[in-house]
Amino acid sequence: LEDGRLTDSLGRQIDFRNTIIIMTSNVAEQLLMRQTSMGFAAAGAGAFGDHEKMREKVLEEAKKVFKPEFLNRISDIVFFRPLAKTDLFRIVDIELSKFTKRLAERKIELTFSPEAKELLIEKGYDEKMGARPLRRAVEHYLEDPFAESLLKGEIQDGQNLHVIRKGEILDFTAQDPSASSPSADTGVTS
Repeated sequence: LEDGRLTDSLGRQIDFRNTIIIMTSNVAEQLLMRQTSMGFAAAGAGAFGDHEKMREKVLEEAKKVFKPEFLNRISDIVFFRPLAKTDLFRIVDIELSKFTKRLAERKIELTFSPEAKELLIEKGYDEKMGARPLRRAVEHYLEDPFAESLLKGEIQDGQNLHVIRKGEILDFTAQDPSASSPSADTGVTS
């Protein structure tokens, strides 16, 4: 903001000149949905052809929704592309890494089959919500069943386990510690 200032409810003024304000909008959500449903490639893989075309179309939509006085006060607009499958696998890897790090104090190591990760993506990705439900899917399909198995004594401290998909659930199979994969320290394998 160039000459910005904020006045609170008590009349105090605060210098707002060097402030960055981040706003989000779903102004182009319908446009994105129309483009992907009209035969364009799925999330990320070439939708809109290129970034500049997408930027132009989104700006057109923003001009339909917001007044010029508002848009002229915005210094920059940042666009986010839809998530691709590779992005979802990276997000799953981050979530799984957090979980395996918590297990390190119990000396339990986990590795994951690609099919196990695929189940988490299937259950945790929603076209409208994006990857937000992914964290809940990790809790529901991995952490909760793991905790139950631990409480029942089916999983012991110091075990190396491989997580596989069995239908619509994840299963924990014991591995020989000497057969541990090189990435077992993070618990994330591809």
